[in-house]
Parts: sequence; C-alpha cells; structure tokens
Amino acid sequence: MADPKRNRGYHYVVAWGVDLGSYAYYIEMSCAEAENDDAPKNAIYKGRDGRWRTVDELRDARQIQRYEDYVAALTRYAEDLAAERRHRR
Repeated sequence: MADPKRNRGYHYVVAWGVDLGSYAYYIEMSCAEAENDDAPKNAIYKGRDGRWRTVDELRDARQIQRYEDYVAALTRYAEDLAAERRHRR
C-alpha cells in the first residue's frame, strides 16, 4: 500500500484502513474511490452520507499523531521510491 500507484496519494485513507485492519484490496479500492471523488488529500473514509471525513475531524490526539506519523513514513517512502525509479533509468 505504500506505492503511490496503488494508494493514489491518499495516505490518510491507507492509515485509516491499516488502523482498522482492513485488507489491502479494500484500502486500494477506497483510495481509488477517493481519487474518483476528488476527495481532500487528508480524507480518511467516506461516510454513509457520501461525504469524505478528514483527519481534521478526529478528536483523539493519539490517533491523529499515529496517522500523522504513518503518513509521514508513507510520504518518505514514496519520495524514495520515485528517486530510485528515476535513478534506474
């Protein structure tokens, strides 16, 4: 799920899914839906009402920090992966 081709840049959706123990295929599907809906990049999930909830709406400071840390790691990985792919060419 760290590959930007799979998560489409929706790292918070990945963090939410991992936190819930969702399967990779479900997280990937959620990321595709977020991209299709042009959801905010800090979206975490799509509510039953069709509105994307964001990390800003969470209240648990530890949960928010956990997501921020996870997203920072995913972002670093994506940047390193892109640099490696450029280097291979």
